[in-house]
Amino acid sequence: MNAFVVNRPELVEATLNKLLTAEHEVTSVVDLAPGFRLLAFSAPALRNRRWTPGHMVQLTFGGWEHRAYTPLSFDALRGEFTFLARLHGQGIASQWFATLKGGERISIGPTRAGLNLTAMQRPLVFFGDETSVSTAAAFRFTDGGFDGVTCVFEADDVEAMKQVLAALNLEALVVERGAAEVVQACRGARDLVLTGRSQSIQRLYKEVKAAHLGLRKITTIAYWSPGKKGMSGVHK
Repeated sequence: MNAFVVNRPELVEATLNKLLTAEHEVTSVVDLAPGFRLLAFSAPALRNRRWTPGHMVQLTFGGWEHRAYTPLSFDALRGEFTFLARLHGQGIASQWFATLKGGERISIGPTRAGLNLTAMQRPLVFFGDETSVSTAAAFRFTDGGFDGVTCVFEADDVEAMKQVLAALNLEALVVERGAAEVVQACRGARDLVLTGRSQSIQRLYKEVKAAHLGLRKITTIAYWSPGKKGMSGVHK
């Protein structure tokens, strides 16, 4: 059997990307607070599709750069995803989000596994930061909603974070980055989900283990780390 060898892997990637992604139109852009934009994207191909709360979609910037994001909602009738964009740094995604306007288009790949919020055991504590708000808000679309879910967020700008959460009707404890209240909030929980910055996840994992809180399960999923780009957002 003759083997077919492709010497230009970028062509393979471009072909696969075209097959697995769909063009989405930006249907809404709302500024909730400095550095936060609520975005909605729609595509006819998404109508009547299913979405598992917590699963991610992959956005393609400039044809090659990929970033994964967790929608906070999905309207199957309209084929529309909504998620919260956090603008920070000078990365390609932040720059694009900062100037985004309704009617623009972007390629978005199929959903892929992130966190399956429907399978989480409660009571649980969900910890994260500015990059985790969409995931936390997606609990609203699980069978139990927010019952038995305590959300705790660390933030560089606590007041801006509170403004965003109020706009999304999401109750949570908001603390400064590195605050000790997070471990105390975990007492009485069955499960713990740690998301957001990798360094915060590592620190809190050690702290809750040392506190012997009797947690059944700790799930970690890093969305970002200073100096790194394109993190997969796969839970461990």
